[in-house]
Amino acid sequence: MPGIYVDIDTRQVFSLDHIKAKIEKSSKGKTTLTLYNPTIYDAKVKVLAETKENALKPLGMNAFLNWPKVEVPAGKTVVMKIKH
Repeated sequence: MPGIYVDIDTRQVFSLDHIKAKIEKSSKGKTTLTLYNPTIYDAKVKVLAETKENALKPLGMNAFLNWPKVEVPAGKTVVMKIKH
């Protein structure tokens, strides 16, 4: 299960962890996310970003191994760029 799920087409972000996430910019082929960790603990989260077309295809057994992992230190903000 990802810590953050991004629906590229609808520009929605769902954080399933304590990280606060939002889309800053989105253009054809690239989306920029801002991830903020309000806790006193460092976090490492997996991010799954997909388009509606990608969502129609089943994920493989080990798909999570290819999801990017982002380290977000306690109390800090990290900017992440996703290519799609």
